[in-house]
Amino acid sequence: VAEIKKKTSDAIDAEGWLHSGDKGCMNKAGMFKITGRYKELLIGAGGENIAPVPVEDAIKKLCPALSNVMMVGDKRPYNCALITLKCVGASGDLPGTTELDGAAASAVADVASIEQASASAEFVAMIQDAIVAVNKDPVACPNNASKVQKFTILPIDFSVETDEFTPTLKLKRSFVHDKYIDVINKMYDSKDNYVPFGDVAVAPASAPPAPASAPEPVSEPDPAATKLAEDAEPSGADETTELLP
Repeated sequence: VAEIKKKTSDAIDAEGWLHSGDKGCMNKAGMFKITGRYKELLIGAGGENIAPVPVEDAIKKLCPALSNVMMVGDKRPYNCALITLKCVGASGDLPGTTELDGAAASAVADVASIEQASASAEFVAMIQDAIVAVNKDPVACPNNASKVQKFTILPIDFSVETDEFTPTLKLKRSFVHDKYIDVINKMYDSKDNYVPFGDVAVAPASAPPAPASAPEPVSEPDPAATKLAEDAEPSGADETTELLP
């Protein structure tokens, strides 16, 4: 009984307000909108409160080939993203196969699997374009601390069977973070914005040559790397690491 009373008092304060744990905002018309959960907030290295859900949802909306996006960046100098692709057989309960499905399967010609997508510069550029667009969206990213600077494509989708989701399909952020800690650390150690999950060589994209006015690179770029813009530097970022705009 004492435990139940304590839980009740924790949830409802002396003035009758219910502390649901939801994070929200109120617009000019006085309407409230839930934007996330406080326990999902990331705390940046500079102490910023970062709501990942609006960013994750906005990236998926702009790039329908993606199945799941999970931001990481708690106590880190900037944010990275773990990304999964839509695949045949993936249902939430089951992770499915590595064969691309739906918008992912039709996104880039001759790219039919997660492995091929991870090695396709065109597929990677498509994801990066969505991330850059969301980074510039003041609704999803109200400040530099909310921006995603690096990402990787995971080799399998999230599911209940593989423990990334609860039975009600809620994302287990701590579990996913610990499960993929090696690639997360790899992203923060890398100077590139796209960091392949495994030993994947990314083929150069078929793109037109750079304009004559473009500056000459100081060294030959790694074909697996897509260089980053320097105009967004969250507090604490390594000055040798270029970041997405």
